[in-house]
Amino acid sequence: MIINITAKRDESGSLKYDIPSLNFDRRFNYKIGVTHINYQLLNTKPQNNELLCLNTNLVDLSVHNANQTILHFPFDFGSIVQNIKVPIVVHHNLQLYEFENASFVFHRFLENDVLELKNIFIQLEVLRVDAYGRIQ
Repeated sequence: MIINITAKRDESGSLKYDIPSLNFDRRFNYKIGVTHINYQLLNTKPQNNELLCLNTNLVDLSVHNANQTILHFPFDFGSIVQNIKVPIVVHHNLQLYEFENASFVFHRFLENDVLELKNIFIQLEVLRVDAYGRIQ
């Protein structure tokens, strides 16, 4: 299943996400990964090829993923609007089964400070897996 999430900064200055209202069946396990992301930063500009992260509460908080990071990607200094199509999607275990309660945080990897966005588009791929971790 492909899910598109968009967010845009409104007049009050807050970023409003348009998240679909989905509830996944708790009898099954799911994996989630980012296939495409397109964003524009508001004021700050990271260094060229600086590593940025997208964190979400959709994935599990474990020893292997302590920051709940769903995607790492470099910043391209030459473009105002950044467009990343992920060639190899890394899937993480889905932790939150009520999709409308999802939250996303966009920050630098090494400095761990939150970056302000003007707008963002996130395309997620959700896969259902069986008890052995095989994709159904």
